[in-house]
Amino acid sequence: MTPVTQTETVQVTVKCSGQYPFGSCDAGKACLGGACVDTATLCSPTNLAGACGTGMTCFGGGCVLSTALCSPAAPAGPCAIGSTCFMGGCVATNSLCSSSNQTGTCPPGETCQEGACAAPGVDPCTVKAYSAQPAIGVDTKTAITVDSLQFRDASGDGQLQPYEDWRLSEICRAKDLVARMSVPEKIGLMGEGGTIGSSTVDGVLPQGTQDNIVKLHIRQALIRLGASGKQLAVYLNNVQKLSEAQPWGIPFVITTDPSNGFGMDTNANTGVQTLSVPATVSAWPYPLGLGAINDAAVTRLYGDTVRKEFMAMGFRWQLGPMADVATEPRWARVQNTFGENAYAVAKHSRACIEGFQGQGDGGLRNGIAATIKHFPGAGADDGGRDSHSVPGKYNVYPGNNFEYHQIAFRAAIDAGGAAVMPCYSIFKGQTKYNPEQTGAAFSKGLVTDYLKTTLGFSGMVTSDWGTMAGTSWGVEGLTQPERAAMFLRAGSHQLGSDSISIIQAAFDQGLITEAEINPAATKILEMSFRLGIFENPYVDAEKTSTVTKGVEARTSGFIAQKKAVVILRNRDHAIAQSSPKYLPIDGTRYTDLNKDGAPQVGEYYCDANGNGTVEVYYDGVVDGIVADPNKPDGVNDVYGDYDYSAAAAGASIGVVTQADATKADIAVVRITARKGTYFGLDMGVPLAHDFLYPGVSADGGAAAALKDRNRVVDLLRVRDGYTKSDGTKVAAANPKLKIVVVMHMDRPSVVRWMINGLKSVDELPGMAGSYPQTSDDANVRTDGLGGIDAFLVEFGAFDRAVLDVVFNKNAPTSPVGYFYGQSRLPMEIPNSEAEVMRQFEDLPADTHAPTFALGAGSTY
Repeated sequence: MTPVTQTETVQVTVKCSGQYPFGSCDAGKACLGGACVDTATLCSPTNLAGACGTGMTCFGGGCVLSTALCSPAAPAGPCAIGSTCFMGGCVATNSLCSSSNQTGTCPPGETCQEGACAAPGVDPCTVKAYSAQPAIGVDTKTAITVDSLQFRDASGDGQLQPYEDWRLSEICRAKDLVARMSVPEKIGLMGEGGTIGSSTVDGVLPQGTQDNIVKLHIRQALIRLGASGKQLAVYLNNVQKLSEAQPWGIPFVITTDPSNGFGMDTNANTGVQTLSVPATVSAWPYPLGLGAINDAAVTRLYGDTVRKEFMAMGFRWQLGPMADVATEPRWARVQNTFGENAYAVAKHSRACIEGFQGQGDGGLRNGIAATIKHFPGAGADDGGRDSHSVPGKYNVYPGNNFEYHQIAFRAAIDAGGAAVMPCYSIFKGQTKYNPEQTGAAFSKGLVTDYLKTTLGFSGMVTSDWGTMAGTSWGVEGLTQPERAAMFLRAGSHQLGSDSISIIQAAFDQGLITEAEINPAATKILEMSFRLGIFENPYVDAEKTSTVTKGVEARTSGFIAQKKAVVILRNRDHAIAQSSPKYLPIDGTRYTDLNKDGAPQVGEYYCDANGNGTVEVYYDGVVDGIVADPNKPDGVNDVYGDYDYSAAAAGASIGVVTQADATKADIAVVRITARKGTYFGLDMGVPLAHDFLYPGVSADGGAAAALKDRNRVVDLLRVRDGYTKSDGTKVAAANPKLKIVVVMHMDRPSVVRWMINGLKSVDELPGMAGSYPQTSDDANVRTDGLGGIDAFLVEFGAFDRAVLDVVFNKNAPTSPVGYFYGQSRLPMEIPNSEAEVMRQFEDLPADTHAPTFALGAGSTY
């Protein structure tokens, strides 16, 4: 293809200045305080002492307000990883008095007594820790008044028992209540699973749910979202009413998995694309997208939004965030991490927990309990196999990088995460930390010696689902009651989904004693007391709809969808150097051929055929740049139905929808990266769309990946022509077509063939309708020409979000001067399957010559 000669290029960009502190600079420079400085000197996860703006300090790889850091003026401010703000200064987290360090540091004049601080000789459980009257909510029981204050008479005996006294510390209240309970009642606390149904339309509790509450004494459970927020609120209020009516009045703690992120899927048979938009709560990009935005304020807003939505429905516990570091790109769960840079993951884990737990807004009593998972890190899965499966039961460290994976967990513990969920995996060869070489929840070395004693965690330890029955790695030879005994002695407290009958059997068989059950029951109840639900577990169901999936929540999520889009390529495929950028489609990019200082017909880059109108072919979830009113996208009631043919371009050039790519100027196509397998196969699923799966299991995602590969090859054939299987030459139907690919990134994907282009897009000889193997390196061009013209990635986005970025419309107004293209890749994109196989599971960004490096991205 003959390169197009360009003359004078005019581009409208905002330059860095005092007025535009986020403006553009030359390559290798960044705008700081209104001036362009070397990027390498700035604060970043790889330069922890770098420069920040006025009044800011580099902290954990990001710039924060200096006044917000731990000091006497900010006694709750953050400290370096492994430290906690105490009395206005930073001290080692594990040095403080807690149930994990019963001789630890206390405030002046107090000593550590059984994990609580009090004056010498004073029982800490007689000290009033709180004084502000909380709201009291009762239904089957009553409130009582003592010292002119109200308390919930949970026991129904008309007396104020210590566990009913909200003025006391949570651990003391928990100890008092445990001392009153029978063994079956304590065991009832020790299971968390799908034991109370998933709500009913009328809010009536099924008999099985009632039995679990009344007969089995269950007080923690998970509900996966699906019903409306109001239905859930009514149902869960009824769960609380029945729980309140029981002898001790112990409220129910309801949890669920992370629910606000969403992805895109391609149907393996039809190729139709769908979004897995949450039905009950607001739609946000996956956490990997928050890592791409890399703004702790946005992650904190995400956490705060989740908190408000969950609390409105009656949920007070979240099985997240994941503090895992995504160093193994084949792992099927990387989209739920914040990326592969441990310092960035630490920053976002901390911010997310602060949002979840309501820090700065009443503490955990006005928050949801965060669960830090999957300790001590699930990101180094052996060969990318998922640890739900036997082949994936090991995490491996060929790069000797175990400690790197602890950075984010230390930060999350310092931030006060209420619970920790151990990983299924055996941490192969890490005998210093995991001497038993069992799954983490069974390892005293990991749970007690490392998590509690070394790192200073003093909250609840809850297992991942099925740890007793199905994913008991390293203890397969033990009976389930024997596993339960080992689990408790390791220091773990609560089973995820496994039946509490396993613990009852362990007790009945003499494998565990009541004295060993008591610490676990106490820790579980301590979290319930910290949440404040012993005072009022009820919510106002009538107000739920204004919060859950409300306008504010959905708008914040939608803005994050757009901010998370990373622009990775934006240049003409036919010009190797200094090529024009075809995005955005807004009429600002042109060649001033007649040098009159203004664009004319035939000069616009986006108008490839020069007819004065930009014809846009869009292959997305809803195929068109005009909204389909029969397929609302979740924010149409806020922003109205979109029509980019009317609103996208300036007055000097028009935009129209073109349903036929052969007649379009620009084709924008959405695809998704090749999916991993969550429950694991015998080998890691490749990243390339058509690389053959190397194991013997069936790779269920391969067919859908081929559909998306074919979408792009079909457009290359339209532009470049191809040869059919019988040798017939098909000329290029539209040689001036510009191709824009937007990929949903569940995981990285090998896209070098799209970026560099293919030597041949022909059908295979004798195989009508076939496609070339795009993962074949021998077929990838190396001349700097060919390929697609623009490549973007997103992490959960409506069509409207994608189109806003492509057309550069409706940019968020916060922060001042924001423009699209500020996000950066939170994981590198390798250039081949061979490089993926050579990289070490535990090392970040270690493939050779990646197509796009960690941190890659650009503005328009």
